[in-house]
Amino acid sequence: MKNFSVSELADIFSGRPVGTVEKCRYFSVLMPLVENDGDTYVLFELRAKHMKTQPGEVCFPGGRIEPGEKAVDCAVREACEELGIFKEDIEVFCELDSSRNSAGSVIYRFMGQISYDALSRLELSKNEVEEVFLVPLSYFLENEPAVMRVNIGPTKDYKELSKAYGLDMYDWGESVSEVPVYNYGKYCIWGLTGRMMMNFVSILAQSEKA
Repeated sequence: MKNFSVSELADIFSGRPVGTVEKCRYFSVLMPLVENDGDTYVLFELRAKHMKTQPGEVCFPGGRIEPGEKAVDCAVREACEELGIFKEDIEVFCELDSSRNSAGSVIYRFMGQISYDALSRLELSKNEVEEVFLVPLSYFLENEPAVMRVNIGPTKDYKELSKAYGLDMYDWGESVSEVPVYNYGKYCIWGLTGRMMMNFVSILAQSEKA
């Protein structure tokens, strides 16, 4: 490889879109709110049991962002495809806090409303969605999640490799990942989706104190 001059480096990198050092996959989800008779509900999906990843788990409508697609457009598109509704049935209000999971995926999240009338004409994508269900927002406001704590540490071969590279004096340590779990009837809302709901409720709690 040739030796680059400073001006050449400036030319290469100045016009390059900024990304991340780590390899990441980008996803976007919609947190759908439904209002009926003065009560607010959160709509969840149950992933189809035949799916290769996370079969049978509770999630929000969403999926991988396509090249050149905006995160918000992805959230709406995926909701329409999975629920069988139209863009006109969805009103997006704002972007919420994003998440990054242990697999290196970045998940953007948007809060929106699906009209109650649209629920009567859902046509679920059976390739992805087993069923949908509503949970009153009040349930999350009135019930703290159970929290499981998982230790995350180096792989089994880290001692051998760290010694080979002269890094055996470094204490890699362990980190603890908290996994919130909400039990609502037969449904278990946990993991990333549970963490998103816990984050959402914490913001509501802070707004009441303000």
